[in-house]
Amino acid sequence: MNEADSLANPTRNAERTTRNALELDGVTRSFGGLQAVCDVTLRVPQRERRAIIGPNGAGKTTLFRLISGEMSVTSGRIKLFGEDITRLPAHRRVGRGLGRTYQVTNVFPHLTVEDNMTLAAIGLSKTKFQPLFPVPRRGAQRDHVEQVLVQVGLQHRAREQVAHLSHGEQRQLELALALVGQTRVLLLDEPAAGLSSAERARMADLVRSLPPQLTLVIIEHDMDLVMNLVDRVSCLHNGRIIAEETPAAIRQNQMVQEIYLGVR
Repeated sequence: MNEADSLANPTRNAERTTRNALELDGVTRSFGGLQAVCDVTLRVPQRERRAIIGPNGAGKTTLFRLISGEMSVTSGRIKLFGEDITRLPAHRRVGRGLGRTYQVTNVFPHLTVEDNMTLAAIGLSKTKFQPLFPVPRRGAQRDHVEQVLVQVGLQHRAREQVAHLSHGEQRQLELALALVGQTRVLLLDEPAAGLSSAERARMADLVRSLPPQLTLVIIEHDMDLVMNLVDRVSCLHNGRIIAEETPAAIRQNQMVQEIYLGVR
């Protein structure tokens, strides 16, 4: 929404800034006497791009697993667009519009790019338990797959076996897999991990080009990259959020500098 739209539609603008896509209230995950995530309360408004930063072992990936439903919370509550999803299994959260990527690329290397995408699309469809028809018989589905591949810049590699793709292209494919459903909130777990400088720049451009209505939450260790992609930053340390500010303010935060950046 541009400035003119905001002025002309104050109600719509207020709704955008106040309605939360993702809410966490007192979320805790314990492993015996160890609290990997401790009493995390988080609000991510619709359309916001949020970074979760912190040193190794801070609890960032565990937090993503709790949000996505891969791991259950010990206590606390998680809401997606106002709906309590705390006890929903992971696949039902995906059906509600929650997508995510992983630190380690998670694809079928011996299938083509198109086949990986088609299987993901079928898995999210209401007809997933029907026999697998050839791709041409699923016209709308095939068109959607093609659109997403264009979006991530892989349309020219659609018939290539995934094993023949570069590491950067495989990361692009994983992003496409996360977008093939009706994703409204996307969790990106270190999208630039293991990429070359050129590939990192490409990934940054792809993240910037994602639809503005998509809410993003990003874990990333490359501070220069992530600070130019997000609206707000939450810093996690020992399972707790210790700071939550704009990128410019988080760079100047003394506690973050000491704990995360190692600067005194």
